[in-house]
Amino acid sequence: MKLSIAKAIGVTVALAGLSGGAIAAATTANGATTSGAGTTASAVTTASVPALDAGKLSFVRQGWSKSGVARTGTEVPKGWTKALLSWDEAQFRSPNGVWNLRVHGFRGHHQPPQTTAAAVNAKIKALKGKNNFRVLSIVTGVTKTMVLHGQAYNTRTMTYTYTDAKGNTRLVIDRFFNGSGVGSNIASDEIAAAGRVQDRVGLHKLVDRATGAFYVVG
Repeated sequence: MKLSIAKAIGVTVALAGLSGGAIAAATTANGATTSGAGTTASAVTTASVPALDAGKLSFVRQGWSKSGVARTGTEVPKGWTKALLSWDEAQFRSPNGVWNLRVHGFRGHHQPPQTTAAAVNAKIKALKGKNNFRVLSIVTGVTKTMVLHGQAYNTRTMTYTYTDAKGNTRLVIDRFFNGSGVGSNIASDEIAAAGRVQDRVGLHKLVDRATGAFYVVG
């Protein structure tokens, strides 16, 4: 089997009320619907839960696939519950319901090719004016892969906040990149993590880890 680091992180966040996560069930730029970039169980966003410290998490490799289709996977926090949103998209939720990670490995199969900049702009257009959506930052960067001998993906990462159905402020780190094309600016993959404002540093490290470990075998 041939290993190629396919599409790393970006995750399409939708708006509607993901039970506690990134805006759920919103229509993406290409018209497809995906569940939010991170959803938290509609429960806990309380200050009693310390800010996410990604350095204290243990990671395990998780993969998912459809019969006859390449297998997608990455490293995710141990003990987080996996839910398949589709054959090419999975979400992982923390036991406390505060944080989640979403990985969409074949995003580019559902729409014409987009650059990472165009994908971010389309996401902003889809979410603007909804649920107090607010962009905090948009950063172009690179993330070294853990699979391709230290090569790096070009990434476009948007950090934003929104208000969930319970009136809590949620923060999302949403990244687009091309996991099968080192040096490419095509947004074929998405990885997103969601939590609270105080979790920003930990969520960013979580997305970095998932991006670097992203792979496709086919």
